[in-house]
Amino acid sequence: MIYLLIGPSGSGKTTLAQYLKELGIPELVSHTTRLMRPGEVQGKTYYFVKFEDFEQIEMIEQTKYNHHLYGTSKQEVERVLSSSGSAFAIVDRHGIEQYKAIYGDLVKTIYVWVPAELAIERMIQRGDDEDSIVGRIRHAFRSGEFDNLDIADYCIVNKDLEASVRQLEAIVREARV
Repeated sequence: MIYLLIGPSGSGKTTLAQYLKELGIPELVSHTTRLMRPGEVQGKTYYFVKFEDFEQIEMIEQTKYNHHLYGTSKQEVERVLSSSGSAFAIVDRHGIEQYKAIYGDLVKTIYVWVPAELAIERMIQRGDDEDSIVGRIRHAFRSGEFDNLDIADYCIVNKDLEASVRQLEAIVREARV
């Protein structure tokens, strides 16, 4: 099973992803053309590659953000699925379409939703600067990140973390049956 988390910045996708790891579901590591930041680890945070190398890799999904390419390789998906039988990734709407085109019913999409006001509050609390927050919220509305119910198999309204984790656990149990 491939679990794809989708939702706007500040919705709690990354926090819920940590719980998927605790359930023994490994994360798919994406490739990127951006430079490594302090604290990031090659092959764990991302596979950091040159632009020319990125273009030679068979990708399941890819996107461009802030002049850098991001994508998940077919080799990474096959490697993780063959060793564990399941995986997860945080993607955008376009990524879901690409995964479903290749893996079909093996893909379960989880839309993590919060009201825009709560997303903004969370970004402020985590220390994002005002320009970044404004940019992320504008991007979320333009790209439909606050309106993804039509492509989701499940929706978690992430206002209460404990309740959201229980929902996530139920989704994984249901998918494993």
